[in-house]
Amino acid sequence: MEYDRIMPRRHIEDEIDHALAPRNPRAGHEIASDGERRWSGTRVQSLLFDRSKWNVSRAMAWATEHGFVARKKDETARYIRLRQRAPTRGKPKRTVHFGEDTGVLAVIEAE
Repeated sequence: MEYDRIMPRRHIEDEIDHALAPRNPRAGHEIASDGERRWSGTRVQSLLFDRSKWNVSRAMAWATEHGFVARKKDETARYIRLRQRAPTRGKPKRTVHFGEDTGVLAVIEAE
């Protein structure tokens, strides 16, 4: 799916929910019909924007246009991070790419 013209946030989270197998099999998973373990629900904890492809203003605008929060930002050498919610201790997390070569990633957390 091309994420430059991405769907609203709840659809993104739904798509992620259905596409991912967990890396931490201890919590937050169910067995899918194909026999693989999948997370039963996820939430986007942070959005990461590759600094080689995004600047702060574009990243914040993209997040707002797609139903995400763009208030708290953190910049590192590689990424602009827009925190969506505080991380929950003990919940498994993983990072996923939004499309191919978009420079947008999401840190997702099992519900």
